[in-house]
Amino acid sequence: MIVQRLALWIESWAKPLTRIMSSIGAVFLLLMMFWVVADVILRAAFNRPILGSFEIVEYGMVFFVFMALAFAQFNKAHIRVPVLVERLGPRGLAAMDAATGIVALAIIAAMAWGAFNQTGRMFDQHLTSQVLLIPKWPFQLVTFLGLSAFVIAKVADVLECLARAIGKPPA
Repeated sequence: MIVQRLALWIESWAKPLTRIMSSIGAVFLLLMMFWVVADVILRAAFNRPILGSFEIVEYGMVFFVFMALAFAQFNKAHIRVPVLVERLGPRGLAAMDAATGIVALAIIAAMAWGAFNQTGRMFDQHLTSQVLLIPKWPFQLVTFLGLSAFVIAKVADVLECLARAIGKPPA
């Protein structure tokens, strides 16, 4: 079926890319942990906190969160509460997953579009952080890229759900 093949094609090139993005997010998490530990030790032992620690961790969170969204989608790692749909059967469940996936896709796409627009505004206005004067637009661009990858992963998921919903029932 063409819908299933399209979903598999998207997954074939997008999943390895999202694995790399997720690994980048994991590296930022590790760096943030070391940064916070160093800041706490310097603050407690020497009364010399690291200037701008809050900003550094705040910007690191952008990488940690948004770089992992698409990878989590491909691995079905997002939270799912199947309270009302348990009795629908496999095809009914797939149809419900496709419907909720389409709604989620619209919301994620709107968020990505907003992040793209905000990136341009931040770049044009030369916005920076307050303490370290780090430009804000590169981090907003990371948000856009992460959300865009999430959109691609969600499209593949919706196509796969549609293929299961309209496909032949298992024998």
